[in-house]
Amino acid sequence: MVVSTKNKQQVVWEGETLAFLCKAGGAESPLSVSWWHIPRDQTQPEVVAGLGQDGIVQLGASYGVPSYHGNTRLEKMDWATFQLEITFTAITDSGTYECRVSEKSRNQARDLSWTQKISVTVKSLGKCQRKSFSAPVYHSIHSAVELDCVLS
Repeated sequence: MVVSTKNKQQVVWEGETLAFLCKAGGAESPLSVSWWHIPRDQTQPEVVAGLGQDGIVQLGASYGVPSYHGNTRLEKMDWATFQLEITFTAITDSGTYECRVSEKSRNQARDLSWTQKISVTVKSLGKCQRKSFSAPVYHSIHSAVELDCVLS
């Protein structure tokens, strides 16, 4: 199994999109996937999203509510490739992401499963102030704002 970031970026700026690909090889029957996030300086993973063999996506508790940007999408790209996309990233999105893929096996007593991890860093843009509603910068409710930023 291979887990990577789209465009091979493991460092992104706050507000950029972070996209992960998880590709399982050798599977013979339908797969399910779950993505987990272990924030920096923490040991307890939290579920980001899952996709069952039935094709139903479920977002984790902190990822599926508007207060967490409403910015998470999980999709099946082909029979064994899954993409997790987090738009409008925040510093708190830094950490380790883990892809867990499982396959219901007809011939074995238990499911087959694979796990792979990747670490990413979201860098701060510094101090930004809201100035007016005229520039082509969009936030999660799609209204334009103009930002003055001081990078440190």
